[in-house]
Amino acid sequence: MRAKSDENWAVGTTFLKDQGFQNSAVSRLYYSVFQAVLYWARKKKGYMGSADLHAEMLKAIDDDRGGWRGDPYYRIFKLLRRLRETADYQEDKPDTSKLDADFISSCDTMRNHYLDTAEA
Repeated sequence: MRAKSDENWAVGTTFLKDQGFQNSAVSRLYYSVFQAVLYWARKKKGYMGSADLHAEMLKAIDDDRGGWRGDPYYRIFKLLRRLRETADYQEDKPDTSKLDADFISSCDTMRNHYLDTAEA
């Protein structure tokens, strides 16, 4: 799962630099973080899956971070999910102005936290 997360991260950050691929960039960045959290949930929490993996991973982050919905990882995942839903399902493009360098760095920190914790 690390390899999938790394691949989606590389594709997403590459596409983010090209204004013509903003939908794909947002989708790949989200799935990279999602895969890291899913990997962790499977390895450390014994997560087996349900009908709505995306909502379950948001709940897993919330539980992991002490139930504080103001937690940065919770907010990162929630924003990425909203942007990805726009990118994948709406006519509009996602508002990529929210994806500044600091936010992308925070996403990568979160992603690596869950990948590393899964493998620890």
